[in-house]
Amino acid sequence: MNSLDDLSTKEFRLFDVDNRCVLPVGVNVGYVIHSFAVPKYFIKMDALNGLLTKIICNFSCSDCFYGQCSEICGASHRFMTVVLELTFWEC
Repeated sequence: MNSLDDLSTKEFRLFDVDNRCVLPVGVNVGYVIHSFAVPKYFIKMDALNGLLTKIICNFSCSDCFYGQCSEICGASHRFMTVVLELTFWEC
């Protein structure tokens, strides 16, 4: 987490991770991400025990999407972030 004084323009204070989930654009993939939301695109998905859920998103450009955990997982749940990085698939 960055201090507010250390931030420059267009930097995120809480929304960055060490290992991003990289997804190829235009290719069907099956990744499991537990209860996350990407507010920029109004996406919210919950993972429930014993229930198969899926969401289909069709993105046509490469971009980074910043989101966060949507469940009350504990005291620091607001700091659980997810970064989805969409890239063009290279063979």
